[in-house]
Amino acid sequence: MNIKTRRRLAIFVTCAATLALYGTAAYRVEQARQLPREYASCNFERCIPPQCDPERPALRRGQSSC
Repeated sequence: MNIKTRRRLAIFVTCAATLALYGTAAYRVEQARQLPREYASCNFERCIPPQCDPERPALRRGQSSC
């Protein structure tokens, strides 16, 4: 393969990868858009933070687990 062929192949692969990433992102946005609003966003009934567990050790030194 000469340099022109390699350059064109590199450009083609770069464009294909960019289009694949864009297509994946567009697909995920479309799937999220089709969900009902209460599933797409986090409201109080569906998104309750985990309860404080005093038995669980802290993640970092000097922090509580709550």
